[in-house]
Amino acid sequence: MLGFVQRLLESRSIPFVSTLAIAAMIACKQYKVMTKPNRVDPFVRDFLLTILIQVLPIAPLKGRIMSSVNRLSLLSRTASKVLLMHISVLILRVTLVPLGFLSKKSDANDLYDSPMDFWANVAALVSAVFLMNIVCEFRWTVEEFRTHSDISALHILGMVYCAFICVVLNRGETAKLGVVFWLQNYINSMEMLAFMPAVWMLFQTDEKLLAFEPLSQVDTQRQAFWVLVWMMAFNMYEDCIATTMSGLREPCAVAGHIVHFVTIIDFIFFFLQEAYESKVAKNECHMTPKS
Repeated sequence: MLGFVQRLLESRSIPFVSTLAIAAMIACKQYKVMTKPNRVDPFVRDFLLTILIQVLPIAPLKGRIMSSVNRLSLLSRTASKVLLMHISVLILRVTLVPLGFLSKKSDANDLYDSPMDFWANVAALVSAVFLMNIVCEFRWTVEEFRTHSDISALHILGMVYCAFICVVLNRGETAKLGVVFWLQNYINSMEMLAFMPAVWMLFQTDEKLLAFEPLSQVDTQRQAFWVLVWMMAFNMYEDCIATTMSGLREPCAVAGHIVHFVTIIDFIFFFLQEAYESKVAKNECHMTPKS
């Protein structure tokens, strides 16, 4: 049984099946929207699409880590990248609520106007910054942020894309809703791409990775454990607690949350398994013979 679980974690079966399940639900909702345009709200279809885009990178992410000769260093980099991306999204979430209170014309902040949601986001942000500072030893300097320029570029593209959608495609109709509506769409687009910077970073890392000194096994395990505990708590609130408290009853939307949570849990346990079982260490890296 233990061997089966280990093989399941090392495979890409769960992300692959999750992707197919979400894609099937999207196709079903799209068919209903096309055949009954006046009776079916496309909101669930759009929500499932955001879930699909978010889980798509997980399978290649697992595959890239599994194929690496130096998994410890990749695990450390992945943890830092994913956590920093979540911090950037949480900062946007926390700033959305005060803007929503100031905007009386907008109802676009319904997802985040709950006091519990607001303080949950604040707690997640504070804890993520603490982990980034203490566990990942992130230095909050300009030089350090330059190493994560891909996240900045992603945010800039997200801002431009949402401005284009709101102003051009909707012919300026969202101007009545103001900046809050634009910010809501901007946050949604960034949440969809939460794992994209990590995938981009890993696939840009080639054999030059071997020139870097990897972290020790203990440091990698510590980072993996605390970062993934944070991810589990955050996604448990998002997919389980907040969904239950919202009163959401639409079957496909609930199923989308469940599939997303299962995919994240699969990634978390895969990550922990690699951190605690990988034997790649400094003295096991391929070394170039001295001439």
